[in-house]
Amino acid sequence: MASMMCLAYIGLWSILTWAWILKYGLRKGLFASLLRAGWTLPFLTLLYPQTHMKTLPLGAKSTLIQVLIDDSESMKGHQAQVQKWIARLKSTCEKTGCQWVLHQLSHIEPDVKRGISPLYRGWKKWKQNVNGQPWVFLSDGGDSFSEVPFEAKGAQEGSEGIVIGIGKTPPQSLWIESIEPPALSFDSQGVSLSFQLKREEAPQKSETLQVQVVEGEKVQVSQNIVFPEGAKDQQFSIELPPFLKGTHLLTFRVLPQKGQIFLWGNERTFSLETMPNTLGVLHLLGAPSWDGRFLRRYFKAEPKFDLVNFFILRDPSDIQDVQEKGMSLVQFPVEKLFTKELPNFRLIVMQNFFLSQFLEPQYQENLVRFVQEGGSLLFIGGPRALTQEDLWSSPLQKIFPLRMVSAPQAYDESQPFRLRLATATPEQRALATVYEEWAQQEPFLSRMEGMTGLHRWQKNALHNDSVTPLLDAELASGERVPLVVASYPGKGRALWVLSDSFWRLALASSQGIPRSLYQDLWDKSMKWLLRQETQQPLVFHSVEIEQRSEEKLHLRAVLYGPAIRYWDATTWTFSVCGVVYPLDQFVFHRYSAGDLEMEGDFVVPSIASGGCKVQLRGTHERFGSLSLEKMVPIETPHFDRDLPDNPEFMRKIAKQAQAVFLSADAGSEATFDKWILDHGSDREVLPTIRSRAVQEVYWFFHSHWIWLVFLFAFGEIFVRRYV
Repeated sequence: MASMMCLAYIGLWSILTWAWILKYGLRKGLFASLLRAGWTLPFLTLLYPQTHMKTLPLGAKSTLIQVLIDDSESMKGHQAQVQKWIARLKSTCEKTGCQWVLHQLSHIEPDVKRGISPLYRGWKKWKQNVNGQPWVFLSDGGDSFSEVPFEAKGAQEGSEGIVIGIGKTPPQSLWIESIEPPALSFDSQGVSLSFQLKREEAPQKSETLQVQVVEGEKVQVSQNIVFPEGAKDQQFSIELPPFLKGTHLLTFRVLPQKGQIFLWGNERTFSLETMPNTLGVLHLLGAPSWDGRFLRRYFKAEPKFDLVNFFILRDPSDIQDVQEKGMSLVQFPVEKLFTKELPNFRLIVMQNFFLSQFLEPQYQENLVRFVQEGGSLLFIGGPRALTQEDLWSSPLQKIFPLRMVSAPQAYDESQPFRLRLATATPEQRALATVYEEWAQQEPFLSRMEGMTGLHRWQKNALHNDSVTPLLDAELASGERVPLVVASYPGKGRALWVLSDSFWRLALASSQGIPRSLYQDLWDKSMKWLLRQETQQPLVFHSVEIEQRSEEKLHLRAVLYGPAIRYWDATTWTFSVCGVVYPLDQFVFHRYSAGDLEMEGDFVVPSIASGGCKVQLRGTHERFGSLSLEKMVPIETPHFDRDLPDNPEFMRKIAKQAQAVFLSADAGSEATFDKWILDHGSDREVLPTIRSRAVQEVYWFFHSHWIWLVFLFAFGEIFVRRYV
């Protein structure tokens, strides 16, 4: 084919040359024809392309914007506005090069098809699957459960989301913006309840409102508050009376005002846990010591501890020349303590205590059973502790965190050591959060000098499956041995301190160690032992109970925490309203290693008015035992058709997500366009990853010879016209 094209070119050029010679003469016609060949011959190179290797990029990846549209019944009257925003999104994405995908609320929450609008719940589910992509949420804000989103602490700022609220809030609107119930209360003390109220318009005169706190049908508190003139939001607080021990489900409400037609935000339900005013602590000290004196002073300084303290001043084997009744010492009531009174204590402290000498095997069994069934133990070593009798043939071995590979060594009172933070796995640290508290004090602990007295145990003797090492003792040789260990014996918790020298931390100000360090370490340790730590291994992130019929309830609960990875239906129990239900009747969804959602329907013989107690219990050697309790209101959802527009609800969602909020009123389009320009026009060009052979047809025109083509073309024109 190329050869035939070349022959055709030669034939055509020969005919044209003969014609120009006849027209212009031999010299002029031949010169012009040669110049014509000079600028036309390069076009024959199109028939002979060059082949070379070329590295190609994979291409460009357009930004994908996720869009959630509320398609519930109340949105039927806003279809024109919805289509307007979708059309604007489409046209703006065509300009910026972004793509978008549409999701509907009914695809995420099937309840929408039966006239229910779980708006906030559906948005949370959908948001978990966005995976950091830009997103748009459009709704009128009508939620069938009237669930006001809480403001998440520590939420990531700069969330790539935009929330569009359709409709207009009625002018006479008043709602509870936030409520801050106390974390817990004590049975003999009142507590303060803080709350914030907001309204759509600010009247030019003050307004008196009545607020109530109700439990069941009983009004616990009723108080008038004054909303200042010209204010749209205001912070208030009221005092709650003392409650009995237990969990209380309370309702906070603002009574409706004259002309108020929108009551969606006038009530909020919350639970309040009331604990005993004091916590029973039994402190057994084997012999007077500085460490015992400092620890006893710590417990005495804390009003929340009801301390029962016994000092062993003489051994049973001591020789006495008088009768027992003539002694001034109080006899150790071992039988009463370890049979009848043991359940009344929350924490037992055994410090430098010769267990086998003062407790018979049956009392030792009671002590071990107390811990295994959920009690707390603080064990501090010393010259009289952890003898061969205490460990080799004692029930204490069942809960001791170190393996007995040989007979225990005697306590070395003169052994010097340095404090070093122990190495723990991320899993161990997540379950025993007390590790993080000790780790914060590591700069002070590591500079401490003068520590002496130690139970020496090899580091490889630790039961790693059920313990978290907190501190190591570094010897002069560089060897590290366990010093402080947290463990989970059965359902309980225990802290093992293998030295009696920690009192020295309170007197080390000359070494740059604050005196408060001793107090802080025990404060954090006691919170963990008594299960009052801030970061629990498992918590109810949210629990919802919906009444579907007279006896049928629907439950949805989200659990969060590192203990979730050990979820086992055979060792966990779940109860609602006092009835235990098998876990196989629930549907479980895992969103991450520490996030679990459970959902299911169940029949309750008698549904309590107002709410139900939900309980979850689990056991595992990694965390001991867990017991979660929560009073949950039983909600009867409103039908979506009865819900008014509530764009303020959408504003709250935007606030929680750290997203942009737009009202669907005129004037918001420019902000919307700018948001898409900022988040949708960003294209990610993927790196060069492959090469291939490419045929270059126009290779001649990419070379410097192209300038000769222009020269010959202008030369032909000049010869034919002027020569």
